[in-house]
Amino acid sequence: MDSSDFSFDGLHISDFGAVFLPSKWPGAAKITANEATVPGRHGTIRYPGETYAEKALEGKLYLLGPDDELMTYAQTLERADEVVAWLRPGGRRRLTLDAMPDRFYMAEITGELSVTTDDWDNGCMALKFTLQPFSYAAHESAVSFVLAANASQSKALYVPGNMPAPLLLTLTARAAVGTAQVSTGGKTLKLTGLGLTSGKVLAIGADVESGEVMTCNADGAPAMGKVTAESTVPYELLPGARSVAIVADGACEVRVAVRGRWK
Repeated sequence: MDSSDFSFDGLHISDFGAVFLPSKWPGAAKITANEATVPGRHGTIRYPGETYAEKALEGKLYLLGPDDELMTYAQTLERADEVVAWLRPGGRRRLTLDAMPDRFYMAEITGELSVTTDDWDNGCMALKFTLQPFSYAAHESAVSFVLAANASQSKALYVPGNMPAPLLLTLTARAAVGTAQVSTGGKTLKLTGLGLTSGKVLAIGADVESGEVMTCNADGAPAMGKVTAESTVPYELLPGARSVAIVADGACEVRVAVRGRWK
């Protein structure tokens, strides 16, 4: 059955005996171009890159009585307290629309949450979710394999979505590893001086909960300083079918992954 309801922070709106009627769906975010005005010249000069603004999901949440019965004011207020505690956990949480179960947004409500019975006797709330610009695939696309020392391997990986997505890499050393390199689409990410011994891990990621800031750790210590100057940073994979090549100077277990994203 088609539904305009949603899940937030791991719980579904139906868990609270409520339904959602949207008035504004998230579409494409506003874009601010990187540009500048040059004195004595007409128009503006455009530079590579652009910034995406936040988006919004707005509508009303309607509380439902048991067996469609009218609730007392005490019952309405008690249910409203439960809903408020769910929707205001503090900070951004994952929001998944029933109509799009294959992806999620990072979202939060910072505005007032108040209950009214003006147009619904059991009570309703006006909601405005502030969404980060992109939606993300519910699951990572990933491939895992064993890599011999100095033997490059290329692996196929499908990147869903319509936006480049950050590389997620885990490399577990089976022997001493000092250098590792990832290449795809004409871009390279190379690290040197890693100093990994057997069982130690190189981890590269970009956590959506923290705003996709690229992180790089070797044996638990920050390793962004190990990234060479010719590397592309942040390192992202274009959407579609991709071939990713990996090489390291020591035997290791590798997991290459990506979480697709949409505008």
